[in-house]
Amino acid sequence: MKKQLLSALVVGLIATSVAGAQTGSVYSPAQAHSHNDYEQTIPFWQAYDQKFGSIEADIYARDGQLYVAHDSADITSTRTLDALYIKPIVEKVRANKGNIYANANYGLQWLIDLKTPARLSLPILVRALSAYPDIFGSGGVVKVVVSGNVPSPDQFNNYPDWLQFDGRPEVVYTPEQLAHVGLISQDFTQYTRWNGKGLIVKKERVTIQNVIQQVHRQGKKIRFWATPDNVNSWKSLMKLGIDYINTDHISSLGHFLSLRQTAEYQNPTPYVLYQPTYRNNDNRSRVKNVILLIGDGMGLAQIYAGLTANRGELNLAKLLNIGFSKTSAADTYITDSAAGATAMATGQKTNNRAIGVDSTGKSLPAIPTLIKKWTMVSGLISAGTMTDATSAAFYAHQPDRMFEREIASDFLRNPVDILIGAGIGILPKKKCWIHYVSGVIRLVLRLGNWKT
Repeated sequence: MKKQLLSALVVGLIATSVAGAQTGSVYSPAQAHSHNDYEQTIPFWQAYDQKFGSIEADIYARDGQLYVAHDSADITSTRTLDALYIKPIVEKVRANKGNIYANANYGLQWLIDLKTPARLSLPILVRALSAYPDIFGSGGVVKVVVSGNVPSPDQFNNYPDWLQFDGRPEVVYTPEQLAHVGLISQDFTQYTRWNGKGLIVKKERVTIQNVIQQVHRQGKKIRFWATPDNVNSWKSLMKLGIDYINTDHISSLGHFLSLRQTAEYQNPTPYVLYQPTYRNNDNRSRVKNVILLIGDGMGLAQIYAGLTANRGELNLAKLLNIGFSKTSAADTYITDSAAGATAMATGQKTNNRAIGVDSTGKSLPAIPTLIKKWTMVSGLISAGTMTDATSAAFYAHQPDRMFEREIASDFLRNPVDILIGAGIGILPKKKCWIHYVSGVIRLVLRLGNWKT
């Protein structure tokens, strides 16, 4: 008996969600630094609402009071350090029973940039913060780091241990001095003129990495100021291993970092590629089985992401023959699953949302119908709902993908031999199970004939 050609159409709707993973540190708003926070529309509170791990305030000492301002001309009677920062911080820590944030397991780094000499500013600052030792003191939930006009390193030990200083990577500190250093910062433009677009050139990147590693070997965290401030630069700084990301765009960075754990994934172990033998790759061999495997959302961007995650290697990229299919809809440039699958199943474009019909609504024969005249067996298998657009395009003919009950009914009049997937509740259970069982029997019988 002449062998029959078996064609199996496997429609795989695979929606995979993965937990985010990072190389090294897992970034969150805890690593966000609100640069010049006092210049925001609502100082402190905007960064606090985003749960930033670090906030910066510039201060001037005048007449025994500390004022928050970038320039002395900006000083006003209402913008005191006490009103804008100390009282709100104390309020939140008291309300959260000793924590700065109610639902976060980290504290707050408060970077205070002295615009007036340390001999004028620090005595007032120490006196103001000493009133709340449980918050700003040793072991307190707020880590106070003084920057700007800091005293010389040999004067660090003249101040309380809880008052730490912002160091510089090029300064050589003694072990005793280093104990008073709470953070190390530097101007990013000392190492690169990168504008945040594209990549940092290798020579500059290596220099920056060496500085970061040096600081980390000292057991300290590092921050750069004057960094580019956009999504691409934030991602680049994260890859470099920066401990605090400097920003003036509080809401944007907060939103970006709050999604990091679920927005990114890194494959820890690349899979080993399958090595095909291509036994049927000659004129004497005939293809016996055809599998059309459709991954949901499998555009070039997704394929390239998979290629990247697997260190530049994919089974897909090793296929002997490979090509591209442009399935844009008839009525719009960007296609949806219904129009895209209809193009695959019938060879013709249609409008978005249409299932198995052309742009005028006329039914189009899909692959199972087209191969039926050659007595080929066909089946549809889906990891998703069988009445969803991608799988439905291979057996149904409806003007809109939302007509799932009508789509399910179309299957009963289609030559597909077997259907396996979700969505059984759309048709009466008796009809569905009878058709399912009879389809399995027909497929087994056909396979049996083929084997003989």
